[in-house]
Amino acid sequence: MKMPLVVTRIAIVAIKLLVALIVVLSILPLIMGNLHLGLGSEEDIEWAYEDGSLRLTAPFTVDNRGFFDINGVTVDIEMRDQGGGTLIESYGGPMSAPAGRETELQVDIELDLDDLPLETLREMVFEGTSMDLSISISARYTMDLIRFGADIVSDMEWEAMLVDLDLWTEEAAPYYDGAQCSMRIPYSFFSRGWVQGEPVLVTVTFSDSYGYQGEFQELVGANDFVNREAYVPIPQETYDRLTMTGEELNATLSLTFLDCTDTVQENWWWSPW
Repeated sequence: MKMPLVVTRIAIVAIKLLVALIVVLSILPLIMGNLHLGLGSEEDIEWAYEDGSLRLTAPFTVDNRGFFDINGVTVDIEMRDQGGGTLIESYGGPMSAPAGRETELQVDIELDLDDLPLETLREMVFEGTSMDLSISISARYTMDLIRFGADIVSDMEWEAMLVDLDLWTEEAAPYYDGAQCSMRIPYSFFSRGWVQGEPVLVTVTFSDSYGYQGEFQELVGANDFVNREAYVPIPQETYDRLTMTGEELNATLSLTFLDCTDTVQENWWWSPW
């Protein structure tokens, strides 16, 4: 499953900064040995959505062949939305890499979606947005006599999770199953990243030229591509008329996830011929 672009980049930026930190320290004259950093692949970066929070863990290994321990490695991460509101404040550490052996360390990041403003959350789910990312890293070496810090500030792009909502009105038609008359309206959408597998509330409304309006709702598990059919109940007289004459019709498709909703609407001319 492809990870959201923003969480992948957070892990990559943090790990690259640690690489830079160790490279700088390794050229200091007091270091009499080698330092090797092992970076995990994208598959090693674990993330999960649970109880309204996004959690990410990015592992890496430090093989410290020098004579001194690397102590007090800290990673501070702060992310702000376009309005300056804080989305993430994450503190990792202190971590240590003892001399003479390989040590596995990790960067942990958590984003509590329940604490986000509704408009910011809606942008993250349905529209995509940009954010300001600040990362600070510090460490100590040679019996804590040498201290080093690095800071970076950059823009981050967050891609939308639920996209390309579509009503397939060219395939819509009156439908009778032997018990209930309805308007059958196919719909589709795509999902990405951590939304996949989560329940999304789908609402499809239908109205005709004579003032009738009906609604259909269902919970759908998000996957790469969702393509389903909504059956909006209609009266018998509406069904009979639509099978005999043409008229202008209207439909809307709404997706609701984490109390955020996005809607598309279509008008079309229906003809039974």
